[in-house]
Amino acid sequence: MPSMLTKLALAISLATACFCVSAQSVTQDAPAPTANAVPTKASTAKGQHGWFWYDDPAEHETTPPPPPPPPVGSASAEPTANQPEIGSVAWIAANIDKIRDRAIDNPTKDNIELFAYVQKLMMDKSEVFANAYITDVAANPALDETSRHPVSGYANFTVNEAINRNRDAALSKISKGTAIWYFFKSDCPYCQRQSGLLQKMAAKYGFDVLPISLDDLPQINGDFPDWVPDQGQGRALGVTATPTMYLVHPETKQVVFLESGLRALPELETRVMEVAKANTWLTDQEYEKAMLGLPQKFLTTTFKPATVKDPNNSAEVLAALRAAGMHSVQNADMGTLDDSAKAPSTPWMGKP
Repeated sequence: MPSMLTKLALAISLATACFCVSAQSVTQDAPAPTANAVPTKASTAKGQHGWFWYDDPAEHETTPPPPPPPPVGSASAEPTANQPEIGSVAWIAANIDKIRDRAIDNPTKDNIELFAYVQKLMMDKSEVFANAYITDVAANPALDETSRHPVSGYANFTVNEAINRNRDAALSKISKGTAIWYFFKSDCPYCQRQSGLLQKMAAKYGFDVLPISLDDLPQINGDFPDWVPDQGQGRALGVTATPTMYLVHPETKQVVFLESGLRALPELETRVMEVAKANTWLTDQEYEKAMLGLPQKFLTTTFKPATVKDPNNSAEVLAALRAAGMHSVQNADMGTLDDSAKAPSTPWMGKP
C-alpha cells in the first residue's frame, strides 16, 4: 500500500494537473479579440484588470494649471489693443484697486510707495485737467456758465433786476387771460393767511380771484366779502383740503390745478408762470426771462446730430457743437479785422 507521504504527493500532483487543464479550457473557450472589437471597461479593483480592460490615456492626462498673471507694473510699456498705456487714466482705473489691496495685505515700503505714487499721479492729472478746463471754458461764452448764471455780487444784482422786471411783465400778461378760483372754509386758519397774499397778488398784477366757500360761510377775518358758495365746482374737482387754488382760462375753458395748502407769494407766482408756460399761455422766451433774466440757449434744442456725417470724426462733431452754441472766435489778428471792417481797429488805442 502506498505510504501516506506518497498519497499526499499524488493528491498535490492531481490538483495541479486539474488546475492547469481548467486554465487551458478557459483560455481556449474565450474568443480572441479582433481588430474591430470595442474595448470594454470593467469595474474592478485598482490593479486587477483582466485581458479585456481598456485603459483610456485621456483619463490619466491632467490639464496644466494656467500660468500665473504677471505682477502689476511688469508689463511692457508698449500699449496693446487690450492693454492701456501705463500711467493713463484707464491704466490707473484698472490697477489702483489691486495696488491698494496689495499694500494693505502686505504693507511693505515698496507696496505703500507704489500705491501712494499712483494715487498722486491721478490727483495731479486731475488738477492739470481742472486748470486747463477752467482756462478753456472761461474763454468760450458757449461753455462758460457764469455768462448765464453770474457769481459776482454786482452781476447778480443786475440779473435780479431783470428777473423782477420780466416777472412782473409775465404775470401781468397771464392775469389778462386767466382768473384764480380760490376754495376756502370759513374757519380754516391757513385760508385766513392765504387770503391776504392772494389779495396782494391780485392788486399787483390784476388777477381776478373768485373766492368759493366750501361750507357756505364767509371767512372769519372778513377777507373776500364777495365770496360765493360752492355750487358743485369743488365736488367736481375733488377739493377736500383748503386753501386750494385753480388757474382758469375762460377763452379755452381750461381749469388747471395751481396749489393746495398755504403758499408764500413768490412760490405762488412761480407756480402761476409754470402752469401758464405748460399750457402755452406764456412763451418759453417770456418764461426764461422771468425766471433767469435772459432767454436761454440750450444745446439740447440747437444741436443737430444729422449734420454730423461721420460720428467717429471728433473734429466734425466739435464743429457741429460749436455751430449749435454761442461759440465765437477766441483769437484774431488786427490786420485781418482791418481788412474785413470798414474802419481800422486801432485808432482808439493811440498806437500805429
